[in-house]
Amino acid sequence: MRQGRVILADKHSNMLAGIRRLLEDEAETVLMVTDEISLNHAFNPAGQSILKSHFGNNVSPVGLFKAALIPTLIMLLCFAVFR
Repeated sequence: MRQGRVILADKHSNMLAGIRRLLEDEAETVLMVTDEISLNHAFNPAGQSILKSHFGNNVSPVGLFKAALIPTLIMLLCFAVFR
């Protein structure tokens, strides 16, 4: 059974293609990008597919905000205490 998701990022497209062929049988999803802009565009749908298992079928900004609120407040408290 294929499982896991892989994002390959490098400027050498021939090398990426070879690595992608090796991983296609092992991973559920293999994304290949060759520049930063493509990485940003590729990660949004990939990120949603990764987060979907934790947030249900729809990943909403409100859900992400709620999930990040307590860890963010803890970090802010740590920075305030230890500076």
